[in-house]
Amino acid sequence: MGDSNKQFKFIGGVNEMLRLANLGAMDRLAVVESFREAWRKSVIESYGHQPEKMEEYFLQGDSAFQQLGKVFKLLSLPTPDRNQLLQEAEQTYRQKEFQKTVDFLTVAERQNAVSSAEQWIIYGTAHFHLGNLDEVQRCAESALKISAENVKAMVLIGLVALGRKQFTKAKEVFELAKKLRPDSPTIVRYLETTESKIQVSNRTSASLSKAEPDPRQEKPEEKRRWVRRPCNFQMTINDFDQMTALSAKVRSLSGGGCLIDNLPVPEVFSFSLDLGRGKSIQGTGKKIYTNPDHQIGIQFEALNPEDQDLIKRKLMV
Repeated sequence: MGDSNKQFKFIGGVNEMLRLANLGAMDRLAVVESFREAWRKSVIESYGHQPEKMEEYFLQGDSAFQQLGKVFKLLSLPTPDRNQLLQEAEQTYRQKEFQKTVDFLTVAERQNAVSSAEQWIIYGTAHFHLGNLDEVQRCAESALKISAENVKAMVLIGLVALGRKQFTKAKEVFELAKKLRPDSPTIVRYLETTESKIQVSNRTSASLSKAEPDPRQEKPEEKRRWVRRPCNFQMTINDFDQMTALSAKVRSLSGGGCLIDNLPVPEVFSFSLDLGRGKSIQGTGKKIYTNPDHQIGIQFEALNPEDQDLIKRKLMV
């Protein structure tokens, strides 16, 4: 009979917990605390003659109620408002805080709030600035499902192909985008850059097969990591906000950044740096300073070690 009473009390406790879930947020914790006191009285009634057993149940019950309180606190947190998430994403995107933009839109996507082609374009462009090419591709394809002739989405897909050195695919995409927007200087520039890379790649394929010097065999005096050296390379700077591409002269270069001629470059941008002989690197740059000669100092963001070594080797020539 005693076991039946205990089981009945347990079932009643479960039902009480279920009732709590339907209470208002302000009432839940107070009711949980009162239920905890009722639980302790029940334990005393059932196990008052077994002190060790009673203490064991007290410990278990206190721990369970603490966890339950935490759960109800979490339940009382407001669900992020969909419109607010989208507004925050747009604001951080305009401020070029691309990681925050991705964070807001990731939550919005989970709520099925990313519904327009333009929202997917912002999502994909933010990923592009962070170097997440797979996500750029996914977002651009989602935009195209909504708007089949969305030129911005096509440009993103073309840039993904360019970043992966899939020059033929990039050319096909940019040519299609140009048919839809023949007056866009940005698309024309991307297409010309891609065609140039294809020509250089075809023309120098034999020379590219020759072994490059092994950077691990550098002399001791060459082991300083970032040595800025004069150069005369060309950099294409992409500004998605203005849908423009700027061509900049690189006057000095290292694995960590470069100095370019004065141009109206955005604070953060993606770039393609042509190192000659069919070699190029793609990445993200950040404007750091402007010197007295009005040249702009650029810092490379998260450039991979292979590209850093390539720059180092090119500057040794």
